[in-house]
Amino acid sequence: MALYEINTVSTYRHKYVVEADNLEDAYDCLRAGKPDELSSRYLSEVITDGREVTNAQVDQIIIKLEDDKEEQSAKDMHRNICKDC
Repeated sequence: MALYEINTVSTYRHKYVVEADNLEDAYDCLRAGKPDELSSRYLSEVITDGREVTNAQVDQIIIKLEDDKEEQSAKDMHRNICKDC
């Protein structure tokens, strides 16, 4: 069977309570990363793109993900390949 890389975007609703003089100041406080999240709810996931890949390309994808400090990736990523779809 072929391998496919599929990318998605997930949407969450996050709720905060912020004390401020006005709404713009409250937004600024949120943008600055100051308040803690009160709650969050998963809303949806949208497939953005996909492509067929080879085993060698999968290895390269994993190497790039491991080196990317901004990407959250699972450890031992080869085990996360869905083989029973």
